[in-house]
Amino acid sequence: MDAAALLRLVSEPTKHAVLSALREGEQTVGELVQATGREQSNVSHHLRVLREQGLVQTRTAGRNRHYRLADRELRRLLEQVDRIADRLERVAYSSGLGLSLDSSFHGYG
Repeated sequence: MDAAALLRLVSEPTKHAVLSALREGEQTVGELVQATGREQSNVSHHLRVLREQGLVQTRTAGRNRHYRLADRELRRLLEQVDRIADRLERVAYSSGLGLSLDSSFHGYG
């Protein structure tokens, strides 16, 4: 998978929510449904795609399947994407107000 395809995959909102929840550790579908607020069928569908693409691995324990990120580098990528998105949001907010943004800015409120 090339970099653009990976970024498209992890940027889809439900997949991103599922992957972000899995940054906290292994979880079942039920736990992911609760963590993301999405429907079970939707979460299951996205987990299947993520598993097929090699981003998520599973472990079966009894009747439950536990999902986890397949690679610690993926965790780091997700953290970087979130940091960049947060930074861009702050820049856009301050630009809209006509404010300069320096490294000490941590938001309003």
